[in-house]
Amino acid sequence: MSIPETRPTTPEELIRRLRDLIDEVNKSPLLRGRLLDTDVTSNALAGKGIAFTGGTAKSIPHKLGRAALGFFEVCSPANPSAAHVGLSATAHPSGITSATHITVTPASTGTTFVWVF
Repeated sequence: MSIPETRPTTPEELIRRLRDLIDEVNKSPLLRGRLLDTDVTSNALAGKGIAFTGGTAKSIPHKLGRAALGFFEVCSPANPSAAHVGLSATAHPSGITSATHITVTPASTGTTFVWVF
């Protein structure tokens, strides 16, 4: 979206420009993402992060209702047990796709949160 070089001359034009801006922001896949804060495949407590073992791939259901476009780790200062584990995307096991899961392999062992979008 380009930024107009002129100021809106009418209230209607201002409203149109604001709607255009809101539409552009709403297109961002990051805003339609979801924080994965617990491993639903185990009995882990919500909000404590997902435990990873270095070098071991893990498929995590994301519940986005669409194929995932990407992910990144989220480190929380409020949860010092969660730390950067160096996640990288890995090929899905047979029968699993990005429509329902992300599959990642950590570089190191630890616990972290994941934002999937």
